Amino acid sequence: MAPPKNVYQALKARWKPEWTTLPSVAGLSIHIDRIAEAPTSVAAVKAEHIAGGKLSVLGVREKTRELAAATIPDLRRAHYALEQARANVALQRKRLMDPPIDRTDIVGAMVRQEIRAKLEAMDQGQRMKLLLDGDPRVYDAWRELPTFVPVPADFTAELQERRLEERDPVSMERMREANEAIELVDTILRAATDELRDVAEFNKHGKEFEAFFAGAAAPVDAQFAKKPAPVEVDIAGIAGVIDALSHKDRDELIDRALGRQLEDLKA
Repeated sequence: MAPPKNVYQALKARWKPEWTTLPSVAGLSIHIDRIAEAPTSVAAVKAEHIAGGKLSVLGVREKTRELAAATIPDLRRAHYALEQARANVALQRKRLMDPPIDRTDIVGAMVRQEIRAKLEAMDQGQRMKLLLDGDPRVYDAWRELPTFVPVPADFTAELQERRLEERDPVSMERMREANEAIELVDTILRAATDELRDVAEFNKHGKEFEAFFAGAAAPVDAQFAKKPAPVEVDIAGIAGVIDALSHKDRDELIDRALGRQLEDLKA
């Protein structure tokens, strides 16, 4: 069943202007209008064909599906934009996570050994309470216990959220906002895809529409398949290195970079 005519306007109104300033999801906003326009434009032309009375029922369906196929690349590009946005947020979160235990750190190993001795003398309830205090060394020591009892997944997730929130509340809030933006665009995309299927008269429970969609999306899929995997760049690290350079070395570095760009343009 197609969504109400005003559903896209209502969903689009939920996009917050400040989301456009979040690098992880800023590019999503350009897809919203294209997504919403896809099924509504096809439905409008279909209605004109029906009103004109020149085409048979099968003829209207054929023309409608041709138009629907032409709009699918926009929906598919939005899908890839959502995938990239999710990857961006996941990378931000990864950077906030606790680093792995440094096995060469003798002092750290001794501290964890002392913590383990205390943990071994506690019952399960006392251990869990100590874990909630948020000291990452306690969790690392817990994992090294000879009689290690796995922490429940929901407890681990809660503990992790608390650590990240304490570590960088600003980044965590930005990630929450980014996830909200992703969920909104994903909702619009799913609604538009469902409506396009209905307008083009495909069975909701069959596989025919999936095959139709895949065929129309194939050129976009091929285009994105050719793109190389993004390389993670340590911007902060590079900036630190540049700041440490003398004025002479910094000028030389800039001259070299500009020289390479000019050579690329000539080529």
